[in-house]
Amino acid sequence: MTTSRSRASWSDEDVENVKGLLTSGSGADEVCAVTGCEPADLDPLCKHAFGMGFAAAKKKFSTVGRAMFTKSLFEAACAGNAKAMDMYARTVMGFSPGPPGRRKAEHAEPEPREKLEL
Repeated sequence: MTTSRSRASWSDEDVENVKGLLTSGSGADEVCAVTGCEPADLDPLCKHAFGMGFAAAKKKFSTVGRAMFTKSLFEAACAGNAKAMDMYARTVMGFSPGPPGRRKAEHAEPEPREKLEL
């Protein structure tokens, strides 16, 4: 980790750290804390390292991170991990707990037709 007010580029180690941070969903504050740069320097540093500004790099790497997570979750579910199956069914396929094979919207509670008074 290098600390300086403004610089032309990150070290190779910093570039790998930034990739990992953005892939795992971290934002500008975390990247600045780890690399020691200022928020105003993020766009030029990302353009030099990745050929795109910070917002585009964050979107690209976080999308890759979600894809990697979904793939790992799918593989664990296919291997028979019950928790992974449940989480995959909920997050990717839109299923919720309740009657088997019912999607969230299909199994919402209906409004009562009449109100009972005691």
